[in-house]
Amino acid sequence: MNDEQVETRRRLTLQSCYPFAGWGSNKPTRFVSFQNYSQPIKNQGACGSCAIFAGVAQYELNYYLYKGVCQSQSEQYILDCAGDDVANCQGGWSSNVNKWLGTYGSCPSSCYDNYDGKDTWSCSLCSCHKTPISKTACITSTSTGGYLGTSLEYWNIIANTAQYVGLSYVQQISNNFYYLSSTNPYLYECDINNILGSRAMTIYGEYYGNWLLIKNSYGVNWGNQGWFWLNINARTTCMSKYPDTSFNYW
Repeated sequence: MNDEQVETRRRLTLQSCYPFAGWGSNKPTRFVSFQNYSQPIKNQGACGSCAIFAGVAQYELNYYLYKGVCQSQSEQYILDCAGDDVANCQGGWSSNVNKWLGTYGSCPSSCYDNYDGKDTWSCSLCSCHKTPISKTACITSTSTGGYLGTSLEYWNIIANTAQYVGLSYVQQISNNFYYLSSTNPYLYECDINNILGSRAMTIYGEYYGNWLLIKNSYGVNWGNQGWFWLNINARTTCMSKYPDTSFNYW
């Protein structure tokens, strides 16, 4: 695709939840990585705040891509101020984090208390101007024309969208997820007899529709320095039945 075609498709991506149904018929034919645009890998610690870290990671990337601002955003600000209905140390949905950021904006990390992994609900003021509010788009079985999260068509849509924006998403994990390393940075499939729960992470690119580049929040000693490639075929065992993929845009 030429630059004009890329920009046209990007604009279509950003319109709403609903133009995605036709995107599942073909997988992408190029390689896109936004890893060089990423803030450093973060570590959520013992707090189950993966939804917050996933939502913030895609907010940081998309803010950089479309506003030209490279800036770390505060997860602790959301943990303190957003409320239980958005996310806390017991879990949450990254789409709710995205909607909250879209309504209230984000606080740069340098302008809020350091992350302590505790949801004490003691909300402090952001000490500088917050980043702007945005619009939130989502990709659901409804917006993809009824495709389920385990279907190839659904993940073709995700891979197509990942060419233009960072997306937070949710997948199931089993024991093998904890043992990904720099020499084995791939999650091919989950042990369906040993699913431990679901985890929110952020998609930062894709490889010809076959792999998704994933940013996690377990620190740099996990996976390939905090990253891994997810094979699309893992959708049959690793993808949650109810997909929760969304992003912010300006």
